[in-house]
Amino acid sequence: MDSDGNNQTRLTFDKGLHPQFSPDGSKIVYVSDGGIYIMNVDGSNQTRLTQSGDDDVPQFQPRP
Repeated sequence: MDSDGNNQTRLTFDKGLHPQFSPDGSKIVYVSDGGIYIMNVDGSNQTRLTQSGDDDVPQFQPRP
């Protein structure tokens, strides 16, 4: 999307909730269907990371 909000592109067709960008801006993590998913910022390579229905709000954390 442009900085003014125009030209938006849908990245998922499900109820992706709580999206968070990775620190380097290359990935987005989000919740959908009771699991946590990660994908590239262009919507490609959507991968389910967890299977739990209890997953809540994912966040990227700095490495220890």
